[in-house]
Amino acid sequence: MLRSVIENTIKNDDLVFESTGLTDEFRNLLGHLKNNYNVKLINIKAPLVTCMQRIGNRDQENQIQLSKSDIELINNASVKRLFPFDYVIENTGLSSEEIIKLLQPIIADDTSE
Repeated sequence: MLRSVIENTIKNDDLVFESTGLTDEFRNLLGHLKNNYNVKLINIKAPLVTCMQRIGNRDQENQIQLSKSDIELINNASVKRLFPFDYVIENTGLSSEEIIKLLQPIIADDTSE
């Protein structure tokens, strides 16, 4: 995963990806990125029922197939994981357009040296 993220970072000015943050690989990746790039860690919170609906509505062809109980276990574990978030967005009932509006000033806030 680290190599893929670095390759995409080199090719693009900006890179966005999502993670539950549960793996050692993610923590290693985050450490590497923070040491080498301007990283903005954003916590987008949503109720479990909303997460379940969104997962169900995604194109399942490229999704890892998980049971509802597995999704709930992952969700509960990721909620307990504490990271030094730069921003938190409460995503309860927000449309995609509203989320994009909330993200725009965060992305524009370039605090790199």
